[in-house]
Amino acid sequence: MAPESKGYFLENSKLFMHISKKEQRWLIRHASKVTFKKGEIIFRESMPLNYAKFVMDGMVKVSRRGSGGKSIILKVLGPDSFIDLMSLLEGAFFEYTATAVTRASIGLIRLDVFRDMVESNYALGTSLLKQSMNENRYLLNKLMARNVKRLPGRVADVILYFYEFYGQECTFHFPLSRHELAQLASTTKESFIRTLSEFKHDKIILLDDRAITINSMEILRTLSRLG
Repeated sequence: MAPESKGYFLENSKLFMHISKKEQRWLIRHASKVTFKKGEIIFRESMPLNYAKFVMDGMVKVSRRGSGGKSIILKVLGPDSFIDLMSLLEGAFFEYTATAVTRASIGLIRLDVFRDMVESNYALGTSLLKQSMNENRYLLNKLMARNVKRLPGRVADVILYFYEFYGQECTFHFPLSRHELAQLASTTKESFIRTLSEFKHDKIILLDDRAITINSMEILRTLSRLG
């Protein structure tokens, strides 16, 4: 998809708070914006990495092929988030597939320009390194949960994930379908729905289609911790 505009949107992005006005003008010369429709692929796993891409507006899901070719959803990104940051810092190909969950505006910066900026700006480089470490920690914890936690713990993790995603709001709408939520929890759709229904029956949550209200944060956190 062709870029829509030049990079003046960088001026308001929290991702670039560590750069000077001069550096900002330099990035703007090599930046653009692209808008994707809901369900549209932003990039696929193993595609050549030519641009640093970040979410400006909307939501994006990040997934990867697992055993048997099945897709595993790893996380959902909101505004001011780099997509596949680990590859951006050092890599030649995207490690994941990124798909627009809603209509999404994506910022693009030419990769060589982005990496030059990271190398020359200590504060920016340090900030992105910390973000990359947090991403590694999240993926490691997710891998451990998949292999160790029982289903109620993994479903509790998904609910708590979106609780944090929406700024610790106890009432929110799941942005994903039941099938996608099951992928995020590393289980089947039927098992995920059954466990959600059990949570509803036990009054841990209120549930109305995609609308959910957390009634007992204590029980959810206990399920998540004990697995």
